[in-house]
Amino acid sequence: MATLFVITLIATAIGSISGLVSGGYDGLFLGASTGLVAGVAAWAVALMVAQWRRERRLNRYFSQDGPVAQHVRQNQRS
Repeated sequence: MATLFVITLIATAIGSISGLVSGGYDGLFLGASTGLVAGVAAWAVALMVAQWRRERRLNRYFSQDGPVAQHVRQNQRS
């Protein structure tokens, strides 16, 4: 989570520098806001992918062939 926050800050800084170089002070604000939005978008995508991977791993664990289901079946037989 902290790494993704750093990515957002880096994107904002890069956007600020490129905006300042290309458009002066007006470009500074435009570049900073664009970089911030890009960083937040990257952060959101990374969090969605992490959540998807976590859910997929848990679904496999709790499926009919997973270890939890096998344990429940063994308890029902006894």
